[in-house]
Amino acid sequence: MSYITDQQQNEKNDHIECRSYYVGPMTAKLAAKSVKPNHFIIYYQLPDDKNPIPYRLRLYLAYKGQSEEVFHFPIVCGTNQRTGDPSWSLRHADSATFPTLADMIKYHRTYAYMDPGTGKVETFPIWKNVLIDCDDID
Repeated sequence: MSYITDQQQNEKNDHIECRSYYVGPMTAKLAAKSVKPNHFIIYYQLPDDKNPIPYRLRLYLAYKGQSEEVFHFPIVCGTNQRTGDPSWSLRHADSATFPTLADMIKYHRTYAYMDPGTGKVETFPIWKNVLIDCDDID
């Protein structure tokens, strides 16, 4: 008989919950229609119907703010230069780094920012115009 520890069960539950944020490959337009206000989804971004599908697809987080404007943040997996471990982050100016994609999801579903100008609470600091140009990501 094998026993599962509380930590293993928590990790399993986190993994299952984090999978619910992934919606599969889709266009940015469809992702914008799929995400609810003050929520986010994770998807591989397909080109619009007129363009061929590239060999590699970029992973994105789509977030719909309180004003119902949708933001598409590229997700970047790099390497921590100090430790050599994987490092996950969003491509925006205030982004922290995380050891796993699941940790990044857990962080963003837990914490929020308050816009000092309006008092609105948002999951991401979208009022700062924080998206970094993603043409240089690969």
